[in-house]
Amino acid sequence: MDQWRWRPVAVTLPLLAVLKLLMQLPGGLNFFIVPLSLLAIAAMLGVLLWATAAGALRARWRQAVSFLTAFLLVLGLWSPIDRVDDRVHLWLTVTFGLGQLGPTQDVNGTRVHDWSTGLAGGPNTFLIEDPSDRVAGPPLPQSAGDETVAQACTGKVTPIGTHLYICTL
Repeated sequence: MDQWRWRPVAVTLPLLAVLKLLMQLPGGLNFFIVPLSLLAIAAMLGVLLWATAAGALRARWRQAVSFLTAFLLVLGLWSPIDRVDDRVHLWLTVTFGLGQLGPTQDVNGTRVHDWSTGLAGGPNTFLIEDPSDRVAGPPLPQSAGDETVAQACTGKVTPIGTHLYICTL
């Protein structure tokens, strides 16, 4: 029977949000969590595409469109879900200390925390507290060799709160 289905979207988006949040938590378990989360996301997207094709081949157009909608919503809402996960990660860090902040660098009132997950070879992520909001402005010319993390991140940050920014290098 061909009918519209709401479960693919209702299951896929929360699952994606949880998997992306798990990928951001620090600690030694990231060696296992990040690859398993990436495999789960790839499997989820593969199942959605397979279900779309199966529905289309059996001429169940509503079912096929339901699964295709879930697939496209995952792709379309990837960035907003990422921003929400950054804010949840920050809240967990501040409230419960789950996302421990690494060493702090304080330069001219701007505090830079290492917020990386700890995977070797992965991108370095920094949480920047800048009361003056200079880091959100355009990059300034700097002399070679004297560049701090805050200067390297100037103009390349994502705001996640009042005077709080995330920079990935």
